[in-house]
Amino acid sequence: MPAPSASTEKSYMKWVSLFALVIQTSSVVLTMRYSKISTKQTGDKPDGKDYLSSTAVVMAELLKLFTSFLLVLHGSGYNLGAYKRTLQQGLGSVHEMKHVAIPAVLYVFQNNFLFHAISNLDAPTYQVSYQLKIFTTAILSAIILSKTLSLLKWIALVILFCGVSLVQIPKEVFTGEKDFVSSFAQTSNFKGLIFILMACFTSAFAGVYFEKLLKTSKTSVWIRNIQLGFYGFVFGTIGSFYYDHDAIKKDGFFQGYNNSVWAVIILNAVGGLIVAAVIKYADNILKGFANAVAIISSTICSYYILNDSTNLDLKFALGASMVIAATFIYTYTPRNNSKGRGVLFTVVRWVGKLFGVGPKQTPFRRDSDVHLS
Repeated sequence: MPAPSASTEKSYMKWVSLFALVIQTSSVVLTMRYSKISTKQTGDKPDGKDYLSSTAVVMAELLKLFTSFLLVLHGSGYNLGAYKRTLQQGLGSVHEMKHVAIPAVLYVFQNNFLFHAISNLDAPTYQVSYQLKIFTTAILSAIILSKTLSLLKWIALVILFCGVSLVQIPKEVFTGEKDFVSSFAQTSNFKGLIFILMACFTSAFAGVYFEKLLKTSKTSVWIRNIQLGFYGFVFGTIGSFYYDHDAIKKDGFFQGYNNSVWAVIILNAVGGLIVAAVIKYADNILKGFANAVAIISSTICSYYILNDSTNLDLKFALGASMVIAATFIYTYTPRNNSKGRGVLFTVVRWVGKLFGVGPKQTPFRRDSDVHLS
């Protein structure tokens, strides 16, 4: 049997990584939500105690650190001499290490914010609202990295913001039954949204800072992940014992842990590795498509499995559709031959291709792509 070509292997890895991203993105939200509501619904925790989110973040960082060490070893061809030299170059320099401290601390805050957000929002609302990280990342990229955003991207960001707002605002506000303050600002949804916003800003700043770090340094991304994991574990542990000292002293570090909690930890740890694979083998459009599928699948699973989605209505469907559409529009890059034809023409052309109207080639298909039969 002939060996598969490089292009065939890349195509295979592209779809495998995208499928893994859909599964990971959907399952991590659902397991996080389940791990937080299972105590209230079934008491399915040791001694009826909930686990501490801060300790889960620490364990996820430790697992990321361990996995990154293994990946560097694999990248060194399992040559212990080369492995040791690689680690010394990346971890033995104070200059190399100090720059990673800022994004590492921000990622620790982000992960803690997300645990608090999922405690106050159902899975679909959480999933849709967290797409605001595209908005915050775009703004900070324009400020810090001096990136220029096209008019089409600004339109996408406005649609994204409006879509998330539509999902978050209670339907009682639109029907006039209650005012905004009484129907939203005093509910758990408001708390969840605040934590989502804080997570979006910390994630955006950390991501932009880390991107700038990678572009201005020759250090490999896996060494950077080891540095992030080390700082994340250290700062996460300090924060955990600072904020939850009494609870840890009374009931232990691993209080409330069960299979669902360990699943959350593992899924959070491997998430970054899956995203790295998607970036390597796929493109932003397919990544946006995977995120859209993840939103839809997590919504369906939340409704039928967790019985946790109480706000699935026309308003939610419209808002989620706007968020998904904005994601596609933001990641879509017009061809060179469409320049000068105007943003409206580009949007119409893109939508037409998406629904099979006009030329056969769609924004999901490029000449260089290898197509599956």
